[in-house]
Amino acid sequence: MDIAIMWVSLGVLNLGTIFLLRYALKEADVPSMLREKAPQPPPPVPPPPGAPPEPAPTSFSRVAGIVGAIVLATFFWALANAIVFYAFTDTAKIQPLVSNTWTFFLVGSAMFAPYAFNQLMSIFKN
Repeated sequence: MDIAIMWVSLGVLNLGTIFLLRYALKEADVPSMLREKAPQPPPPVPPPPGAPPEPAPTSFSRVAGIVGAIVLATFFWALANAIVFYAFTDTAKIQPLVSNTWTFFLVGSAMFAPYAFNQLMSIFKN
């Protein structure tokens, strides 16, 4: 039964991550995200009334933040499924499972570091 829980948890984690990353990043422009940022000149002609605004350039730190959030959320979801299952079958397995995963969450939060650093920099620039 533990093998089945492992495969279901891995399925939730991986399929959920793939689906959410594809959805969240479908319009991300990776080449422009990796380019150095330069001041953008104003458009030569103002857009006509009712025209949709031009999209803002994609930020690498925001993409890293959304990837981190998706990976951590799907891991948390898979972990929660295992905990709920063990709550009904073998409660002694919950404590070791939870106590061994906090390091993963701590390390995974490093994926938010570029976004957090950019936010801190913008505070000190103003």
